[in-house]
Amino acid sequence: EPSTGKTCLPKALLNLSGGRNDTIPLLLDIAEKTGNMREFINSPFRDVYYRGQTALHIAIERRCKHYVELLVEKGADVHAQARGRFFQPKDEGGYFYFGELPLSLAACTNQPHIVHYLTENGHKQADLRRQDSRGNTVLHALVAIADNTRENTKFVTKMYDLLLVKCAKLFPDTNLEALLNNDGLSPLMMAAKTGKIGIFQHIIRREITDEDARHLSRKFKDWAYGPVYSSLYDLSSLDTCGEEVSVLEILVYNSKIENRHEMLAVEPINELLRDKWRKFGAVSFYISVVSYLCAMVIFTLVAYYRPMEGPPPYPYTTTVDYLRLAGEIITLLTGILFFFTNVSA
Repeated sequence: EPSTGKTCLPKALLNLSGGRNDTIPLLLDIAEKTGNMREFINSPFRDVYYRGQTALHIAIERRCKHYVELLVEKGADVHAQARGRFFQPKDEGGYFYFGELPLSLAACTNQPHIVHYLTENGHKQADLRRQDSRGNTVLHALVAIADNTRENTKFVTKMYDLLLVKCAKLFPDTNLEALLNNDGLSPLMMAAKTGKIGIFQHIIRREITDEDARHLSRKFKDWAYGPVYSSLYDLSSLDTCGEEVSVLEILVYNSKIENRHEMLAVEPINELLRDKWRKFGAVSFYISVVSYLCAMVIFTLVAYYRPMEGPPPYPYTTTVDYLRLAGEIITLLTGILFFFTNVSA
């Protein structure tokens, strides 16, 4: 179809019977004999809704591992990106955002056997570090589809760890979780900003027993005595000073997160806040409150003792007048300070 770019191969994959369609091997055989195999199997959809989708995407969506293997063996592009309107996030008018890439689609539809094949096959392996047009990795995509339900959280967290550990083994120099998207967010920051408490809680409490990937843990058991144990947490990204936005900053200042109070109650975030309050937060808060009350009292007194007769400016002759002048100066400086403090915040 010239208008959509849809060929007979995607149509055949969309019309399976018992997971099979006998015309698919015949179509591939014809394409191979005519010498246009790669163009045939990698021909993307061109319409606005499904732009970029290929036969490999459809085979994965149909959960047909044998056709996925067949297409990859024949030269399917394992990094093809489906960017059509249908594949955009729901808040942008789309229906199913999965990270555009075939690997992300397999991960977001809970197909670990296809994930293993795409990253380990002997023909063309999918790069776990690949990012889509939004800068999202497969881990970002998993965070995007998380919905905080028990079943969803169970499969998303399991797939998340599988991909994180696999990337650490295939690419020891790369921490997949540290890659940022176009908004400057890591998967953990994205989970915090979007209120995905299930995957968020899992990430900050993650313990990995595999010795080759134990460095990816964020929680380490320090000691145990019977049923009592002490754990150490990795606070990187949770409470970071400097230019990088921290998870704590995202949660505290983003009022659009509906469940942010629940997320702030998750350990170790809750204990971190308590420690901050005990060490300097309480003192800072009480100083701010006392300073504000003093400023309001001075402002009230200045307004109360303002001369009622004659036009301004009023002369300063008595002691009360000079006290009023001092109060007016303090009120002015306090107002300027409050203004610039709120603007910078």
